[in-house]
Amino acid sequence: MGMPIGISKLSQLTSLIGFVASDSASYSTLEEIRDLKEIQTINIVNLEVAYVPNSEIFSDHIHLTDITLSCQGDGQPYEQGEKEKIQKCLEVLSPWLRLIQHIKINGYFGLEFPRWIMNLPFYKLKRLDLLKCKYCKKLPPLYQFPLLEHLRVEDAWSIKHIDLDDIAWWNDHPMLKSLILKDMPEWEEWTWEPRQFHSVMPVLESLEIINCPKLKSLPQGFPYHAKSLATLTIYKAHSLEKVEGFASLKTATFISNHNLSIISDLPATCNFEIDDCPKLDVITLLPQTSLQRHTYASL
Repeated sequence: MGMPIGISKLSQLTSLIGFVASDSASYSTLEEIRDLKEIQTINIVNLEVAYVPNSEIFSDHIHLTDITLSCQGDGQPYEQGEKEKIQKCLEVLSPWLRLIQHIKINGYFGLEFPRWIMNLPFYKLKRLDLLKCKYCKKLPPLYQFPLLEHLRVEDAWSIKHIDLDDIAWWNDHPMLKSLILKDMPEWEEWTWEPRQFHSVMPVLESLEIINCPKLKSLPQGFPYHAKSLATLTIYKAHSLEKVEGFASLKTATFISNHNLSIISDLPATCNFEIDDCPKLDVITLLPQTSLQRHTYASL
């Protein structure tokens, strides 16, 4: 399967959802996208079988704001040569960095993220989704995206350590509002070296940690800086022993955290849902100012 030959003639096309990449002469190749200069949104799938162009595809696409790059074959084992090929393929798909607002990479099986997302500043990027990038061991240095509001990382099987310095912004106007870290079976450490006169994620409103069974602790001092955090969800973080100090929370959910024993210094005005946390024996709340709903089931 693929796209009909001649799609490059649609020179005024602004949105292309589901461009099916191919290496067959019977279908359009990635090369034809070069002529779609007015494109604003593009979603490319089946990149694992794409013919790899010799030069960049989007170098002149100054209107592009939203790009999705996807591979199929979830769970399929890949040879070393296949991993190198997909990395070369994504290298030539670098979007024009001045206007791009949303980047989604799904099912990528290269050993490292492409250099353009690791090294280039995308000054207007607001949303970044990194899904099923199972072989990458390090996240992009997100301080290069000063306007980023939403970050989602899922199925990052090879990441063992996250340094908060790598996903924080040491400037006066950090913008991150939501952070989702999900299905990371080897992630053990989340560290941060505190720095004087700098705050990290001060407008973060929602944090979800889901199915990260080896994560041992949250960064020391992080609750102090995340002063706007309203929603916290922690699910199947079986190595996490304590959560404390998030004084701004409005909703907190703790489900199936088998070693969680301490929840402390959370507001009594928060709505709690706690289930299947068998070792939880200490819950210390800040002074209550109004009656709120708390649900405790099978602690």
